[in-house]
Amino acid sequence: MIFSNSVKNNLREILLNNLGISVLFLFGFFLRVYGLGLKSLWFDEAWVLLESQKALAVLFNVNTEGIHPPLYRLIMHFCLHLGHTEWLVRMPSAIFSAASIIVGYKIAMLIFNKRVALCTAFFIAVSPFHIYYAQEVKGYSLFFFLSLLSVYLFLRAIKSDRTGLWLGYTFLTVLSIYTHYFGIFNILAQNLFLMFSYKRYGKSIFRKWMVVQVLTFLLFAPWLFVFIEHFKRVVSTFWIPTITVKNVSNIFINFTAGYYTLNLNLAFLQFLIGIIFLCGLWSLIFSRSTDEERINRNPSEGLLIALSYLLIPVIILVFSKIIRPLYLDRALISISFLYYIVLAKGIEFFRKNKIIFTSAMFLLTIIIAISLNNYYFEKNFRFSIGVPSVTKQFRQAARYIASSYRNPDIIMLSHYSCWPSFQYYLPDNIKGRLYLDGPASIIDKNDKYSEACFKQTFNFKTINMGEFKKQADVGVWVVCSHWSDLPFISKGLQEWMNVYKKKMSFKSDRFRGMDVYYFN
Repeated sequence: MIFSNSVKNNLREILLNNLGISVLFLFGFFLRVYGLGLKSLWFDEAWVLLESQKALAVLFNVNTEGIHPPLYRLIMHFCLHLGHTEWLVRMPSAIFSAASIIVGYKIAMLIFNKRVALCTAFFIAVSPFHIYYAQEVKGYSLFFFLSLLSVYLFLRAIKSDRTGLWLGYTFLTVLSIYTHYFGIFNILAQNLFLMFSYKRYGKSIFRKWMVVQVLTFLLFAPWLFVFIEHFKRVVSTFWIPTITVKNVSNIFINFTAGYYTLNLNLAFLQFLIGIIFLCGLWSLIFSRSTDEERINRNPSEGLLIALSYLLIPVIILVFSKIIRPLYLDRALISISFLYYIVLAKGIEFFRKNKIIFTSAMFLLTIIIAISLNNYYFEKNFRFSIGVPSVTKQFRQAARYIASSYRNPDIIMLSHYSCWPSFQYYLPDNIKGRLYLDGPASIIDKNDKYSEACFKQTFNFKTINMGEFKKQADVGVWVVCSHWSDLPFISKGLQEWMNVYKKKMSFKSDRFRGMDVYYFN
């Protein structure tokens, strides 16, 4: 009976101590799986899956896709054996993103206290930005998860100096680089932290750190040649436009409220998060959490970590200005946890003034709730680089064409932005009749870059519609689409459609983001 009461008390204590993070994890997971399979796979997602279907030897080939390391595609290669539905192929991203809530909580607990840790976990759990990438077939949620694990094991390793932690850190750090090359910047931030903390840790830590760096390099070395080739491609031509002050400021808005914020007062949002963020930095600068920090007046550990990771966007910004623009919010997802920690410190800064504290949390919660509502119902999208403005109904259009298809019909796409999705959704017996409207679909430098990546990875067929003559027994499906929500028709395709307009037996604009025609 005594043993039973002791067990019950221990379980009750564990439950109470972890109730907050458990609720946040479950709520965050629900937000990530809600509506997970409703939207069609867009260009980037379908591209990833088409690559992932290839043989393993091809996935590790230098020509694959263009600029990304292979780990996420390797994971999806095996996931596709379980099924091809949108819900299933997006689930890994949702799981990695939800798991990041717990790891972010653990990191904040290591550095600060339970209040800051729960607040940090709250921001990650409800972040529309993280929920967006949790519902995409892309490697950013995996990259965020592995980066957080790397930070967590790094902090534990330098505190306890255990070999197992150093090895775990090395393994997860290498995996993060094999997911996204910006994992290299995480290592740079950790190097900066140890430089700033030289007096805090003994020489043995620095010696082990150097060994870990060498081991990390050796584990990444087999991919080094491919990395160099990818780097050359980025430097020579890449689609990201020149960085502006607005792009930089938008990153903080996106981290807080995501992309669906057109109905929000962005000036007020920037002011609110700016005040909270500055208060968080102020708290980091002037608060010392340990007796050693107070006696020796050393900078707090949290401040040094913040400085180390805040320098990374500055370094990337300089690279973007001098060499090639690389400044994308999603590529910076690995350091967003630091942003949330500073916001959490800013919220904690107001804890003694209940009115300000409650008002700040209330306003942030309302803003995030409005943004999430916008996201789930796809309204009030605010333009962001590399993010589709509307979810197009590729799945529905492809199914309709497949159900009405008669051999030897051909399917003509007006723009390459819809090619991966149709290639993914169409049945195998029809894919061989899928064509692209030749050079007419390459209308700007971004198109030219993606066309080059296409040619490195896929064998796609083109027809110059300006010179194409329809055969009597061959029906032609024409799908007009573009990056935006407005359909695109080249001059040559428009002239062809005018010539054969009497043959048009079907026209539909019921599929969002595209027009579909049939000429018999």
